Amino acid sequence: MTDSSTPQGSPSSQPGPSGTLAAEGVTRHFAGVKALSDVHLEVPAGRITGLIGPNGAGKSTLVNILSGYDRPDEGRVLLGGVDRTRERSYRRTRRGVARTFQHGHIFKEQTILENVQLGALGVGRSSRAARREAIEILDRFDLLEHAGESAAHLPHGVERRLGVARALATRPTHLLLDEPAAGLNDGEMELFKSAIRSVVDDLDVGVLLIDHNMRLIFGACDHIHVLAAGANVVDGPPETVRADPRLAESYLGSMAATIAGGDDA
Repeated sequence: MTDSSTPQGSPSSQPGPSGTLAAEGVTRHFAGVKALSDVHLEVPAGRITGLIGPNGAGKSTLVNILSGYDRPDEGRVLLGGVDRTRERSYRRTRRGVARTFQHGHIFKEQTILENVQLGALGVGRSSRAARREAIEILDRFDLLEHAGESAAHLPHGVERRLGVARALATRPTHLLLDEPAAGLNDGEMELFKSAIRSVVDDLDVGVLLIDHNMRLIFGACDHIHVLAAGANVVDGPPETVRADPRLAESYLGSMAATIAGGDDA
């Protein structure tokens, strides 16, 4: 399913397996309903891979399986070519797979700096190293001025960036972002896009970006996969996917016209 002309990126110099995180023939049933059916997807290091599809397409289920929070009924999850299908989420995190969640998962009783430090401490960094790394990450996401603020009552855009910063503190080889930009305004969206691009370019991290904002997806991603009804529809570089009639067929009503026109959805 992968466009062979797209660069795969060089192996990461960070600890743990590198290269590609992949779903091979993944199928998942819930109460007799197929949430995913023979899905294939690759997330190479050094590339932003987009994952889009209408509500109910199976996107979050696939992220749960890739990150170890769920297991497929059929198929495999490979990390650096090694089968990790049955590994739990905490083991996959230690191997370099980090993720964000649609609804926060931050420690509201802690400061912004402490939230990011905890991510680094959780994978074995010393207190001093964790603080230093947290400061560097906050600076990358333009959050350093908020470092001492409580995470209890944050503006929406700050909270979204904090979730990504916490995940990045684990030094991932692969970062799975499940609707990280929901509710961001245009200015926050551009800031977020620049920060994610810098993570990929500077750290050679492989990013899987799931979002309903088509301006973000088509503006940030190097390669895009489309799911519908739990199955692969089309994948390729952004302009190839945008021009494919199967993309519009996957969406109904104004969404299809909006995507075809290249605007935000």
